[in-house]
Formats: sequence, structure tokens, C-alpha cells
Amino acid sequence: TPNGSWSLDAMRCQTIDQRPVEFLLVLDEYSRFCLALDAYPKVDSLAVRTTLERLFNEGFVPLKLRVDRTSLKLLRDGPDLLAHIQVVCARGKSPARNPYAESFLSRFRTERLNNASLVDLPHAQRVADQWRHACNHERPHSGIGYRSPVELLEVDEPHNR
Repeated sequence: TPNGSWSLDAMRCQTIDQRPVEFLLVLDEYSRFCLALDAYPKVDSLAVRTTLERLFNEGFVPLKLRVDRTSLKLLRDGPDLLAHIQVVCARGKSPARNPYAESFLSRFRTERLNNASLVDLPHAQRVADQWRHACNHERPHSGIGYRSPVELLEVDEPHNR
């Protein structure tokens, strides 16, 4: 069901003048809906907390959160934030350990970032927002019957009341 399990992961890249940009992804595993794709100069514990608090305040709260070891270390700084959420650490470095997030970020890099020249952090966020919108509203996903996440959620909405 939606908000049953989320994946959280991060990816690094840089602007055209070599300044670091890191994207923090939060993805609903059931619907493949991208809840957040936030650009930061560095994804640290404050960035993770900021993004998760925003989602929680918007009414989105998962039962389970799948993270890698690096993200798990960042989450340890804010245990009160995750008091009622089961955190599952994807062990090892294999993309199969956190497949939804890894697949999303891989496509974001190859299909969008490799063709973009990021000017600065606000520009990186605009690029991420455009990709997030396209993936949520327009892009069909094979794992959910070649529908967009929004189409899946609209069909499933009566069942989730």
C-alpha cells in the first residue's frame, strides 16, 4: 500500500564550475511515487531531517524506511523523528539491496543529469523538480503495469480509504 515502505538514497554530482551538489531521494516503493528529490550542497543529517520532516508535516509517513549504510548513519542523529517507523538497512553495496531508489537515481543521472549543465544549487533543484514531476505524472513504470505513479494511485485510491 502507499506509504507502506519508502526508499531513501542520495547521489552526488557537481555544477559546471565543480561545486558539489547532492540529491536526496525519497521514493514510495509501492507506487514508485517520488516524494522528494531535494538538492543540497551536501546530504548530511540535517538535510535528511529537513526533507523527512517536510514530508511528515505534509501527512506522508511510512511504516518502513529502506536505507543504505551511509543514510543509516545520518538517521542516527534524529531517532525521535523515526520513533514509529521501522528502519531497514540494505546491507552491502549491490543495487539490488535498495532497487527502487538505485533504479530511479540511475535513470535520473543517465537520462537527465548527463544532458544537463547544472549552474548552481537552485538550478539543480529546478532540474530535479522537473524530473520528479515527469516521473510521477508522465513516465510509465514497468513494475506498476506501465502506468505512472499518479495513475496507479488514482486507480487504487478507493481501495485505500
